[in-house]
Amino acid sequence: MSTNNTENSIQFGLSEDNKHLYMVLSQLYSKPWESVIRELSTNCKDAHNMSNKQSLPFVIKLPNPKDNINYIIFRDYGPGLTREEVIDIYSVYGESTKRQTSGSKGSKLSVFDNKSEVTGSLGLGSKSPFAVCNSFQVKSYVDGKVYMFTCFINDEDVPSITMSPNIVETSEENGLEIIIPVYDELPFENYM
Repeated sequence: MSTNNTENSIQFGLSEDNKHLYMVLSQLYSKPWESVIRELSTNCKDAHNMSNKQSLPFVIKLPNPKDNINYIIFRDYGPGLTREEVIDIYSVYGESTKRQTSGSKGSKLSVFDNKSEVTGSLGLGSKSPFAVCNSFQVKSYVDGKVYMFTCFINDEDVPSITMSPNIVETSEENGLEIIIPVYDELPFENYM
């Protein structure tokens, strides 16, 4: 039985207390580290497709406790995001740069004419680090500047992002860098 009668219907909504939803989203993955690696690697690949840099590899730096490096870092050389775009993308679950948005309301970003060029577009992958940590950094390199943000779980257990990033001049290529702290020793060779 199917009906599309919108006259006698109410659209689903979300509770004003979204803590439960954020908790569910942060526990979305049955294999958190594998999922974070997959999600962010896919975002890097898509960013390179956006910039026609498919032949240029993106970079993943793994933790190395011997050298006191306690982070996993994902760095692409795509177009990067402006301050406003980072806030728009990271502060809203479901927001994505991967949807065709020209002529649609909402996101100001329109990056792909052909959806087959991208993977995903649900607007969850960029937030996937919350499955393995309570805070991570986002650095966006755009036209000679790097915008440095922190995404974190606030005192009310709600994901948040800094509104006023640190901004520094840089000679680095455009792109995005995600830095995730690693608190436990993980056998990353099993994830690759």
